[in-house]
Amino acid sequence: MPARFARMLKYISYVVAAVIALFVATVSLAEEETCDRERWYCADTLNPGLTASSATVDRETPRATLESFLNAARYQNWSDAAHLLDLSDVPEGDQARIGARLAERLETVISRKAVISWDALPDRPDGMDATAAADAPLAGQPRKSLLLWTVDLKRYPASIRLNRIRPDGGDPVWVFSRQTVQNTDALFALYGPTWFEAQLPEALKASTRFGLMWWEILGLPIVILLAFLCSRLVWTALTAAKRRAKRAITREILRSAPRPCRHWHRHRDCAGDWLQPLRVLRPDFHGCYSRRLAWAHGLGALVRRQLYRRHPRPADGIR
Repeated sequence: MPARFARMLKYISYVVAAVIALFVATVSLAEEETCDRERWYCADTLNPGLTASSATVDRETPRATLESFLNAARYQNWSDAAHLLDLSDVPEGDQARIGARLAERLETVISRKAVISWDALPDRPDGMDATAAADAPLAGQPRKSLLLWTVDLKRYPASIRLNRIRPDGGDPVWVFSRQTVQNTDALFALYGPTWFEAQLPEALKASTRFGLMWWEILGLPIVILLAFLCSRLVWTALTAAKRRAKRAITREILRSAPRPCRHWHRHRDCAGDWLQPLRVLRPDFHGCYSRRLAWAHGLGALVRRQLYRRHPRPADGIR
């Protein structure tokens, strides 16, 4: 009797285990069916290590995501900007700290290297381009990934993308892709602030309404002054070299080098003063060659003169 009772309990346990397994499989299949992988990426969770975002964060459409990201960056609210990144590769306990840093660095890269086409950025939750032509490859189809820009890395080009992700039990949202977040540190190392910028005070690194930083606006006159001083230095060096030159051809080359073409309004390719060295070697020349051709003839004549000077030909002379 006890043995029969034990076998009965064993059979009942098998039946209960089979029912539980069938129930779990049914629930999993139902969850997979509710996750439309053609319209979004499915994930168990999305940034569980972040605190609740403010009401200004909108991730419903691609344009809303980018607007929220740039708005949070404008006010230095990097904790909200972190909600617009896919931090799946960051440990949950570090997502708040590392996410804010990555958001700040990604904004720096976008502001310096990316050109956002707002007209081409959909403002629909499904990411469909309503303005695309009928024969376009993705016309009338929802999209779950959008390419914003491509930035060159040392070994390969890195894409800045927005992906549509749906966590379990949540609504689908648009965030910067996991691959974009992975490449952020490498992109920032290449295109982030230089050592000189890092030494400047924060007031000079603030942006202006002209799209430049204050230090760039203040440094522009200095760059112009340095360019003027360099031009004067080159002019002085050429003048001094011309005075010391002993050969006529050298003096003519140095005299003509700093001057632009005089006859550009008559002949586009006229060499103007650049033809002076050629006229010294060929006094009978009065045409208008291109600058490259004039120098080729002039240098050829100079080489022939040097050869004739070393190996004179009394019967022929210099031609």
